[in-house]
Amino acid sequence: LSLDLSPTATLAENRRGVAIVVHGPSSSGRSTQAKALGEKYSAAVLVVDEVLADAISSASTPAGCKAREICIQAAQARAEVIEAVTSLSAPSKKQVSKELGSKDKDKDKDKESQPEPPPTNPE
Repeated sequence: LSLDLSPTATLAENRRGVAIVVHGPSSSGRSTQAKALGEKYSAAVLVVDEVLADAISSASTPAGCKAREICIQAAQARAEVIEAVTSLSAPSKKQVSKELGSKDKDKDKDKESQPEPPPTNPE
């Protein structure tokens, strides 16, 4: 029976499984911070974005294939929504010129309905 009483063995024995989750918005440096923490504490780092991207790009597993299908469907749905919104919100040139023409007519009507100011006496 051998016991390792070295400081390294004691640290390893006392080490508890601690997980650190780095959370934040896109492009905030989550992966960079997680990798820095992993280096500092000699810990494994799992970057979910990288794992997911690898699974989707290789599609070598059933889960990767399913994830790829979902991403393709989401991209198609997004494109359809963008197309629908832009077709509704973007007026045609004809609509714009018609609208501008009616505004000019309204201005002319306003000018006609307002009395002219009296002339001032220059002295």
